[in-house]
Amino acid sequence: KCGGGVYIDSNSTFTMNAGIIEGNGAFSGGGVYVRGTFEMNGTTTSTQIKSNKRIHGNNNPNVELSSLLGDSVQLTSNVEVGIPGTFNMNGGIITSNLSRGQNGAGVCVFASSSNGDSAGTAKFNMNDGEISGLTISENAAVYLSGSFSGCNLEFNMSGGKISNNTSIGGTSNVGGAAVYTAGYSNITMTG
Repeated sequence: KCGGGVYIDSNSTFTMNAGIIEGNGAFSGGGVYVRGTFEMNGTTTSTQIKSNKRIHGNNNPNVELSSLLGDSVQLTSNVEVGIPGTFNMNGGIITSNLSRGQNGAGVCVFASSSNGDSAGTAKFNMNDGEISGLTISENAAVYLSGSFSGCNLEFNMSGGKISNNTSIGGTSNVGGAAVYTAGYSNITMTG
């Protein structure tokens, strides 16, 4: 259900200094799902998370969530952070060549009681690196949303860039192409 490429459980750390996570699928976090700590380092050529997708059903990668939308597009879902996870992006690139993205096609910071989340904090700290080249139908390249009191979702950006993402619309809840924030979330930009 979570983390088609990598699942990082609470009290665990995954450090990615180089390599590619590509073409995986899950309902939440097609590439990487974070409940522990994820450190992403390196350059845009050495370290890449790209073209991972969101699927539905019984975690069957042949049944894409897009089938519910009545079309044949592929929905990008690269990294999702849940409570109590922290994603530190210190380098590398998150991108996709898929035709549509949803709910944080680059990074989704999300908390829901239906997911089993309880009170706490989930964070995405962008210190360097790049989130670019995403085509988004709903809720931006970076998306934060919590559905209950007691959850605290954070996006802290002190470096790097979010650029060249395109919002094409097509669903009822369309957010911006770069960042979309909803309930119980905070954004801090410095530098």
